[in-house]
Amino acid sequence: MKKYSSKINLGQIKQFASNESIIWELNAGFFGKKTYTLKPKEDGTYDIFIGVFHKDEDKFKDIKIGQTFPVKNREGEIVEGLTQTTLALTSSYDAELKKEVYDDTNALYITTHLLKEPKVISDKVSQIGWVDGSFGITQAEETSEGVVAMATETEEPASKEIPF
Repeated sequence: MKKYSSKINLGQIKQFASNESIIWELNAGFFGKKTYTLKPKEDGTYDIFIGVFHKDEDKFKDIKIGQTFPVKNREGEIVEGLTQTTLALTSSYDAELKKEVYDDTNALYITTHLLKEPKVISDKVSQIGWVDGSFGITQAEETSEGVVAMATETEEPASKEIPF
């Protein structure tokens, strides 16, 4: 069963006047701020990138971490100015694929909102929208005896492994 938090503001979408690049500044409380680059696509959605420093090349490179999708109303029509996506919070190594695989069982569900008119912050930057969202966390299910089932099996450590 998945539990969702209430919607929270997750930061602003800003555009730089000099090169028209778009960023999302995620305000993550005590985790600090994280900046993502949003590259617009023709259909109004975005590719989401994060800058990663490569020591070998001594420079930052943009790595695509996801994309947003159009929001549709009840009639199935695309709502202009809104996109959504899911950003996984957990991952695990898949030995068969030999790579890290992200799992959206626990995720941040986000919605991007564009303003009707950009809000000028300075002569270099304008706010063009904001991001809100909620956390979706999968809970362990209770058994018929009322005991919470463990998500993974654990083994009892051998007595010689216990350090006390």
